Amino acid sequence: MIAQKRIGRGPSDQTFHHLYFKCEQCAFREHCVQSIAPELGAARDVSAVPGVTHESKRALKRMGIETVGALSKAHGLAKTPGAGWSLTRNASRLVARAAALSTNTIQRTEEEHSFLMPPRADLRFLVSVDYDPVDDRIAAIGYRRMGSDGTTSDDIRVPQTAELKDEADALVGVMGRLITDLAAVDQANREAMDRGDEAALQYAHIFFYEPSEALSLQKAVGRHLDDPRVRGALLHLVRLFPPEDIVPEPEFKGAHHLPATAVRSVVEQLYALPVSVAYDLRQVSQALATVGAAAPYAPADGFERPFSSLLSIDVIRGFREGVAGAPETADIVADVAARLGALQAVIAWLYEQHAVAAAAGAPMLRLNKRPFLFHETFDPLDAADLDVLIACELLENRAGLLEALVNLAQPASRRRDGGRAMAGLELMSMVNYGRDKLMRFRIPPASQDSDLGPNDLKLILTDDQPDLRLDMLQWPLVECRILQPSQQDLAYPNIVKVIVRKDVFDGPLFQDLLRTTPANGWHLDRHFIDFNTDKAARFLRHLAAGQAA
Repeated sequence: MIAQKRIGRGPSDQTFHHLYFKCEQCAFREHCVQSIAPELGAARDVSAVPGVTHESKRALKRMGIETVGALSKAHGLAKTPGAGWSLTRNASRLVARAAALSTNTIQRTEEEHSFLMPPRADLRFLVSVDYDPVDDRIAAIGYRRMGSDGTTSDDIRVPQTAELKDEADALVGVMGRLITDLAAVDQANREAMDRGDEAALQYAHIFFYEPSEALSLQKAVGRHLDDPRVRGALLHLVRLFPPEDIVPEPEFKGAHHLPATAVRSVVEQLYALPVSVAYDLRQVSQALATVGAAAPYAPADGFERPFSSLLSIDVIRGFREGVAGAPETADIVADVAARLGALQAVIAWLYEQHAVAAAAGAPMLRLNKRPFLFHETFDPLDAADLDVLIACELLENRAGLLEALVNLAQPASRRRDGGRAMAGLELMSMVNYGRDKLMRFRIPPASQDSDLGPNDLKLILTDDQPDLRLDMLQWPLVECRILQPSQQDLAYPNIVKVIVRKDVFDGPLFQDLLRTTPANGWHLDRHFIDFNTDKAARFLRHLAAGQAA
């Protein structure tokens, strides 16, 4: 019974509590937050480690790991019995974050690179989206254009009411400005290409801080698809992605044009920071300021939140309901501008770190974008309902591709522990299998719980080089599939048989892999395969042609 539990501070508190974003409005938060106070150092409760869930904390407590210091030393956590799938999958990341908190230092994670951010962005377009969950509307939307010369210009809108019209006006105003700026880049790059002036080509990219901001923007667009201004903007944004059946050059296909980055995801992938909430731009930017990043976010009175940097429900409701003393439009605009400034500083710091790593031969940022161009599949000025459906199909396809690339960018141990790869395979023999080749591999114990199997239609077999496994154009050159095991094979769970097509096996890339014999063994991974998007798009275009006739 909870009434029988002793309440105190530190070890004397017998209640099971876990601090996360749902605690923000809790009346007992001020008591519980004492357990993660920075002055406690390594003695802080494990709730202070970003990414520790309620159930993960229970599992850690069963193992006797109750403090940040104890978690920072739990290097064998992934293999501990009873850890559970979620804790096992995230063990190395959580241990690194606990070590950063314990030592109050910034540390690199085991992830060597990120596929979520390009190595170059001459023009940076920063977007901030605050959401009001009560009215289900955008509370504020901000935009900053940062030019290649370092100059900036802002456009920040705060809908004055919860009316759909006010939200649509703010949405169209800010996104219209973004599209206008992208159109200018498109025109300049086309003119440079016509002149043959490659040095004048510009790389452009969009940045959010939180993935949730992009989702809030997506939902807002969905609420206004009956507004022709919003429909046109949606199709303009889809033109950020090249349609694969229209653009024949392979280097212009999907992955090289992924248009936006959620910066928090990149920071969390590459760094363990001494912060208790990575959602909070305030904590993250202030931690990075200790190692040279500029302009940390310092919220004004009433704007600070313990688990996020977005506008709090108290600020939004006070503004919308006209509460005396509540922040006014100018206050909210100033806060959004401050957050855009901090986001700009975090992005600049990441690029500085990438430059240092690239000079040492280990570039961190791997999204291989091309100079920005719109693509001409859709005419936004003549958009029909079927155009919108095709747009949504393409967006879903690109989201799936991005997810696959993000998974492949993770270290082999993370992919293996997540069941998405077999790592460190030892080649035992190769024999003919009809026209193809059958390769037998010994599976190390750590990879024997993999989810890969004969039902995976296409896998890639590599030496784990990032330049190979992250290049979608190379995947067909190393494709393979797992042979359905016979009844006799089931007696040898440490053996996997892989079929490689003759044209793949005889190709120069695969032959190079065979000659070099991978030092860390062979690696078997899933890549991205989508049978539906092309068929759905062709069907919708067929319907559109019939409709036009």
